[in-house]
Amino acid sequence: MPPEHFAELPGPVLPPLDDEELPTGPPASPLAFWQTLFLAPKTFFAHHFTPEGRANFFAMASVLYGLGYGVDRIDAQLMKSEMRGTLESSMLNEWPGYWITVLFTALFGGWLWYYIAGWFYNVRLKWAGGTSNLSLSRSLYLYSSVVVNTAILGIGLACTFINEKPNDPYADLTAWDTFSTALLLFMSYYSVYVSYRGVTTVTDADPYKARIWFLAIPVIAYSVAYVALIALVAAVLL
Repeated sequence: MPPEHFAELPGPVLPPLDDEELPTGPPASPLAFWQTLFLAPKTFFAHHFTPEGRANFFAMASVLYGLGYGVDRIDAQLMKSEMRGTLESSMLNEWPGYWITVLFTALFGGWLWYYIAGWFYNVRLKWAGGTSNLSLSRSLYLYSSVVVNTAILGIGLACTFINEKPNDPYADLTAWDTFSTALLLFMSYYSVYVSYRGVTTVTDADPYKARIWFLAIPVIAYSVAYVALIALVAAVLL
């Protein structure tokens, strides 16, 4: 996302929005709802992020979020097994065991992380000068996370048909590997932008503080994590 999209002149600080004060209007169609979330997040939060819209699509959002979370956690566990030299004996490195574990992780770990991360999202909202609203914060966290978690889930499903195993350290690097890695990187940063758009559209957070807590710090955190991961993988391979 070009830098100019992140820089806006600050507007007036808006009064806090309760759920009943959020944008209202006719319910969006499923296509319009998800299309605007991914392609036009500012429009999504301004027009479709209504209490009714959030309730209508909460189940689907929860499934996408939970399964994406599960895939991400199991992939991380496989990487740890590879570094410990126990990958070959791991039941997770066979597709049936992989997806069964993903489902259990999504069902239990996904919900727990949703509540914890949603709570911390509300803490950041307060640090950004916004009015505390735990329910709204969890919704903002959920729908912005769906953006990257859907990409993680999609990549996992595609790999099921492309790769013989979930993690094959001896496989050659392919065009798919390069594309999926680039897509994951892009969607990770884009989800930060979506989250920032949500906070600045439907809350009374201070514009400058919101850029710090919902844009700058998450981007830095992602960058540090990815650089560390690349360095770790390079050390193992070399």
